Amino acid sequence: MSNVFNLCPRCSVDLPSGATSCVCGWKKRGSRPERKAREPVQCAHDGCAIDATIRMRLPTGWGSVCRPHAERHWQEEADDFCTHMDLDTRAKQHGFVKEKLAAFKQRSFVAPEPGDGDEERVT
Repeated sequence: MSNVFNLCPRCSVDLPSGATSCVCGWKKRGSRPERKAREPVQCAHDGCAIDATIRMRLPTGWGSVCRPHAERHWQEEADDFCTHMDLDTRAKQHGFVKEKLAAFKQRSFVAPEPGDGDEERVT
């Protein structure tokens, strides 16, 4: 029984007969053609030169935005929620999270405040 070897088209390493991939990362093309690269989508914010990668609902409707604009939007939503719920300090925010997690009978993974080592943790 003899092994028939083929060469990897990328790195020229000997491959066994029927091999569909190589350690260099080459993979044999399947029966389906490769998809074309998508055209870059412009961020919905005026003047932004970064390609949009996230689709989200904005106040004006659905839009495609870049990562920095999405993070800014999420931070504004979090700030509005904290303002509405009167969570203006980290202690109040931690208390709110602990209260919600206790309602679900889950363990809080919030880092304990200094001096809280002797108190019972929410379980």
